Amino acid sequence: MMRLSLALGSLIGLFTSTTQAAPLRYRANLVAEALVAPHPLKGASLQLDLTWDAAPLTPISSSAEKTAWPSTNTQGSMTVSGSPAADGVYPASFPSPTLPWTIYNDFAGVGDAIWFPAMRFQIGESRVDTSVLIVRLAETFFSGQHPFYPKPVSYSDATWSKVNFAARKPLTPLYGVDAVVVSASIVAVPEPSTAAMSGLALADLAGIRRRK
Repeated sequence: MMRLSLALGSLIGLFTSTTQAAPLRYRANLVAEALVAPHPLKGASLQLDLTWDAAPLTPISSSAEKTAWPSTNTQGSMTVSGSPAADGVYPASFPSPTLPWTIYNDFAGVGDAIWFPAMRFQIGESRVDTSVLIVRLAETFFSGQHPFYPKPVSYSDATWSKVNFAARKPLTPLYGVDAVVVSASIVAVPEPSTAAMSGLALADLAGIRRRK
C-alpha cells in the first residue's frame, strides 16, 4: 500500500511540475497581405516556430494581474515561403526588453492573454521587426497565485491577433505588412528525463496491480 501511495504521489508531483515547468513550443502559421510596396514578405506564407522554457527564469515583474518574463531561454525561427525574394528559414532574436513574454490574468481591458515578445529577423538587407502577437483567452484560463506560467493552448482556445512585420533597408523608408494567423498551437515539449520518470512510475503502478 505504501508503494502504491508513493508511486501515485510521484506521478501527481511529476505531472504537476511538468505542467508548470515544461518547455513549450509555440507555432503559428500566418499569411502576409499582398502590398504594392516593396516588402520582402508581401503575400508570403510564414511559420513562426519558437521554444521557450520559463521554469528556470525569474519574472521581470509579477502581480495578481500579470507576470512579465524575460525572453531568455527562447529559441526560434521563421520559415518564409511564396516570396521569391525571401524564401528561407531565418533565426529570431528578441531585442526589446520592454516587450517580453507577458501573461495577463483578469487584467482590465485585456482579460486573460499571452503576449509574445517582439521579434527581429534579418532577411537579406532588410531588418524586419514584429509587433506583439497577442493570444486572447477565456477569462478563467489563468487562475491562482502569481507568478503565472505559460500553458498549452490550441488554436480554437483563443483569438490570435494579426502581426505587423516592419521592414527597413539601409537608407530606405520603413514598410510594414500585416499577417493573419491561420493556424497556431502552444504545446508542451516533454524532456527525455521526464518521459523516462513517468514511464518508471507507471511501470511501478502496473507491477503493484499485478501483485495484488
